[in-house]
Amino acid sequence: MRATFGTSGAMTRTTAVVLLLIAAVAVSSFPRAAAAPPEAGGGLKGKLVVVVVDRVGIAEFPGNETPFCRSLADRWATGLMTTRTQAPSRTAALETGAEYVTLGAGMRAYGATGAGLSFDSTERFTGLGGSELAGEVFHGYSGTPGPEAGVVCMRWPEIRRAMESGSLEENAGLLGGEMERAGLRTAVVGNCDGYDGPLRLSPLICCDASGTVPLGRVSGFTDPRDTGQPFRLDALAEQSERYLAEADLVVVDTGVTGRLDRDGAASNPYFSAGRTRVALHEVDGLVERLTGRLDLEASLLLVVSPSAPSEARRKGDYWTPFIAAGKGFSRGLLRSASTRRPGLVSNGDFLPTVCEFFGISIPAEVTGSPMRTVPATFQVDHLQDLDAQYAVTRQVRWYIVFPYFFLSLLLLILWVFSLAPVAEFLGWPYDAAMLSRALRPTALVLAAAPVSFLLASVFRFESVLLPLGFCFAFSLAVGLGAWKLPYVRPGADPFASICWLTAGIIVVDTALGGRLFMLPLLGDNAMEGSRFFGLSNTVAGLLVAVCVWGAAGLGAERLARPGGARWVLLAGIGALTFVIGFGLLGANAGGVIVVVTTGLVFYFGSAGRRFTAWLDAGIAVAVAAVTAVMVAADALFVRTHAARAATGGAGRIAALMKQRLAIQLGQTTSTLPFAIVLIAAVLLLAVWMRGPGPFWRGLWERERPRTAAFYAILVGGLVAMLFEDTGTGMLAIMMLVSTLALVYYYLPVDQPMDEPGGQTLARA
Repeated sequence: MRATFGTSGAMTRTTAVVLLLIAAVAVSSFPRAAAAPPEAGGGLKGKLVVVVVDRVGIAEFPGNETPFCRSLADRWATGLMTTRTQAPSRTAALETGAEYVTLGAGMRAYGATGAGLSFDSTERFTGLGGSELAGEVFHGYSGTPGPEAGVVCMRWPEIRRAMESGSLEENAGLLGGEMERAGLRTAVVGNCDGYDGPLRLSPLICCDASGTVPLGRVSGFTDPRDTGQPFRLDALAEQSERYLAEADLVVVDTGVTGRLDRDGAASNPYFSAGRTRVALHEVDGLVERLTGRLDLEASLLLVVSPSAPSEARRKGDYWTPFIAAGKGFSRGLLRSASTRRPGLVSNGDFLPTVCEFFGISIPAEVTGSPMRTVPATFQVDHLQDLDAQYAVTRQVRWYIVFPYFFLSLLLLILWVFSLAPVAEFLGWPYDAAMLSRALRPTALVLAAAPVSFLLASVFRFESVLLPLGFCFAFSLAVGLGAWKLPYVRPGADPFASICWLTAGIIVVDTALGGRLFMLPLLGDNAMEGSRFFGLSNTVAGLLVAVCVWGAAGLGAERLARPGGARWVLLAGIGALTFVIGFGLLGANAGGVIVVVTTGLVFYFGSAGRRFTAWLDAGIAVAVAAVTAVMVAADALFVRTHAARAATGGAGRIAALMKQRLAIQLGQTTSTLPFAIVLIAAVLLLAVWMRGPGPFWRGLWERERPRTAAFYAILVGGLVAMLFEDTGTGMLAIMMLVSTLALVYYYLPVDQPMDEPGGQTLARA
C-alpha cells in the first residue's frame, strides 16, 4: 500500500509539475495586452523620457500590435495632438522638420529643407569625403563648437533664418536653452535614416539656440538595407538606458514607423502592412522596457508622434496620438488651456508641459499651455471615434456645403433675372411677382441652413444620408416656420428671426465650450474645430452677419430713436466683441477688428449719420483702441501668436501680415480668379453705396437700417481680408448672408408686396 501510495504520489507530483510547465508556457505565450503597466514606486526618479513614434494615427496606435502602449493609454492620459506648423501647406510633402522644431519652440514654427541632417559630433561627415568630424564641420559652418559627446544640427542656421523671418527667433531652440539654464542635461538617441540617406529630426526637439544637444547618439542603430532584422530596437533601448543614468530629459526616436510611412508609397501595400505590424511590435517592446526603468510617481513618459501620416496629411488630417504616463497625470483625456477641449492638445503645449515637470518657469514667448488630465474612461475608443468622425466630416462637406453655396448662387441669379429691366430684355420670367413669391421663402430656408451645418455636429454619422437629411429637414422647418411667423405675431421680421436664432445657438454653444464647432460642416476646412484661439473665422463671420441683419430687423424708428434702443445696440456690439474676441474658446484678435468695424459702421449708419472723413477717422481710432485692449488681455491671459506679434513692435506686425498674406494666397490658389473678382466687386460696391447718387440716397432714406447693414457687411468683409489669415472664408459667409437678405428684402417688382400678417416691404 505504501509503495502504491508512493508511486501514486510521485505520479501526482509529476503531473502537477507538467501541468505547471504547460501553464507557464501558455501564460508566457499570451499577448502583452494582458500585461499591465508596471506599478509605480520603483525605478529612476525625476526623469522625463520622450519616445518619438512618428507618422502614426490614432486608428493604428495604440492598437492590437502595441498592447503595452494600449494599456498605458488606458491607465494614464491620452489625447490627440494637432501637428500644425507655420510652414505653408504646400510644403507639407517636404521634410522641413517644422513639426519637430515646433515641439521645442512652444508655438508653431518653421523648418528648412534638409532639416534631418543631424550628426554625432564624433561622426565622420561624409559630405567632405569623411575627412572631418561633424562637430568640426559644424563649428566652421555655424561658429559654434560641437559638444564632445553630443549631436549637432547641420541645418540649424537655415532654420534660425526661417524663424527670424517670421519674428520667432526667440523661440528657436527654446526647450534646450531652458533646460541648460536650469542646470539640467538633455540627451537624444535614435534616427529615422532611410534609403535616401540620414534623417535625424528628433534633435530639433531638444537642441538649444545654437543647434546642439549636449548628449546623444543619432548614428547607427538601424540600417534599412539590412533585410535580416531591420526593426530590432535592442541597441536603441540599451543606449537609451545608458543616457537615462546621465541625463534628465531623454528623447528617443524609434524611427521605424516614420521610415515605413515615408517609403510606403513605393512599397507593395500588403508587404508594407506586414512590416508596419512588425515595427509597431518592436516599438511596443521598447516603450515597455523604458517604462520599466522609471518610477512613474516621480518620472514622466511621453509618447508623441510629431507629424501625421502622409496619407492623412494629404486629406487635411493633422491629428496624431499623444500619451502621458507618470507624474502630474492620471487616467483620462488630455487637455490644455490653449485647446479647452478634452482629448485635444496642441503641439505648442509640449514645451510648457516639459517645463512644468522640471519646475521651470514657462517662457513668455510660448503660446502653449501645460497639459492636464480630464477624468474619463475608454479614452482610446473615444479618440478613435472622434478621428473617424473627422474623416467622415471631410467627405460629407463636399456633398452638403458646396451644393448649398451653388443653390445660394442660383437663387441670386434667378433674383437678377426677375428684375423688371432684365425680365423685359430676356422675355422671361413672364410673371416676376410670382417668381418673387417663390424666391423669398426659399431665401429663408437657405438662411436657416448655416446653423444646421453646426447642429449636425451633435450626431455621429458614417455616410452623407443622416447629416443631409437633418440639414434639409431643419432648414425647411425653420425657414417655412419663419415665413409663417407674421401670421402668429404680426409685424415680426422672418429673416431677422432666423438671424437671432442662429446667433443665439452660436453664443450659447460658445459659452458651453464649443461642442458644435468640433466637427463643423461649415468652414474653410474640416479642421476648423482645431482652432484653439477663439471661434473659427467662418463661424465668427456668420455670427457678425446674422447679428447685424438681426439688428436691422428692429426697424428704422427704433434704431434712429435716441435712448434705450441705441444703448442696447451699443451694448450688443460690446458683447459680440467679447464673444468673438475673448470668449470662452480663446482669443481672436483679427475677429475683434472685424466685429468692431462692422458694428460701428452699422451703429452710425442706422442713426442717419453721414460717413464723413471725420467719422471714418473716429471709427478707425475706436477700432484701434479696442484692439489694443484686446491684445493686452490676450498677451496676459491667452498669449496667442497674434498678441505676441502685436506687442513685439513693427517688425513682428509686418511678419504676421506677411504670413497671413501667404496663407490667403495659398488657400485661394484654386479659386484665386474668383476671389479677386469677389474682392474687387465688394470694394467697388462699398464705394458706390457711399456715393451721393440718387439710387443709393433713396435707399439710405427709405431703408436706412438694411442699407446700413449691407454697407457695414461690405466694409467688415474687406477688413477681414486684411486682418484675418482666412479672411476669404469670413468675407464669403458674410456676403452669403447678405445676399440672402438682398433676395428676401428687396423685391424685383414695381409694386410692394404684402407679407403674411400685413407686413409691407419697400420697393428696391
